[in-house]
Amino acid sequence: MGLKRSHSALAGLRQSEGQRREKLHIRPMPYGSMRSMGNPRLRIICVAATLLLGVAGCSGSDYGLAPEASTPSVAAPTTTQRVYLATALACSKLEGQSAQFTPLKVAGPGGYSVTVQPAQDCKEQQIFNSYVYDVPMPPTGTVTITPGNQPVATVDASKASSSGAVTVFYAREGEGKFKVTTTSYSKDDAVSGAM
Repeated sequence: MGLKRSHSALAGLRQSEGQRREKLHIRPMPYGSMRSMGNPRLRIICVAATLLLGVAGCSGSDYGLAPEASTPSVAAPTTTQRVYLATALACSKLEGQSAQFTPLKVAGPGGYSVTVQPAQDCKEQQIFNSYVYDVPMPPTGTVTITPGNQPVATVDASKASSSGAVTVFYAREGEGKFKVTTTSYSKDDAVSGAM
């Protein structure tokens, strides 16, 4: 009877060992047990795939951040139009004031944006003093110009193209502050002394 017991106990052990082996094959491999994979190349491929999948899943949009939009760089037009900025403030006083009319920032249709230096520095005239710029201008659309730290002026590109010149008048509004009063699609007589 002792023999039967030990035989049945041994059979039970064998069965439980077999069940354990089956469970090992059925159960997914734990994350850290790469040693159980015999082929080292397969281990390297698995590690690389895990890393790549982990990195690919971590984009900014997953955290409420918008991905950085890449804006195509749009070339500024090669055609320029003459733009005169007219102000009653004397050129000599502009240097000591907080008012600045240079450089000129230009933005136009399609998203082009350039900074333009004056073709002629401040020119003293009878009433208005002026700066002269050659501004890249498309045949149509709206172009914005921002001289130094002054307010933005809007220019109709088709009118500028047909007239060949634009004069933008800035009137003094306060200490170092000016405002756009008029945009004339011509070289105004007030700036006739400018080139």
